[in-house]
Amino acid sequence: MSIRSFRDATPISALALMCLLYCGLIGCSPFGEMGLSHPDEMLFDRAMNAVEQKHFDVAHITLQTLINTYPDSEYADKARSALQDPRIADCTGGWTSSPAALEECSGLSSAAGR
Repeated sequence: MSIRSFRDATPISALALMCLLYCGLIGCSPFGEMGLSHPDEMLFDRAMNAVEQKHFDVAHITLQTLINTYPDSEYADKARSALQDPRIADCTGGWTSSPAALEECSGLSSAAGR
């Protein structure tokens, strides 16, 4: 009995093989597990990455999303603490913010000074 080559395989078996490979790659990904089982941690980590990159407006929105979506999470408590940082707290994203405040929130003023 000979083994057929991949090119001789039926379209359904080729599709099944592609699905198995895709699922295997997603299962090995660090984002696959964390994204499904710890979305609150993922949001908090994204917010902290935004702070490191001086994208305080993104951090503010992400932390607010975390608090509103997972209010009882331990990461919601950490998000509330992080929102006490004046750089993040002042970045409400509203239209009433001054242009200088919006530049600070988006990190434009620090990038312009380079």
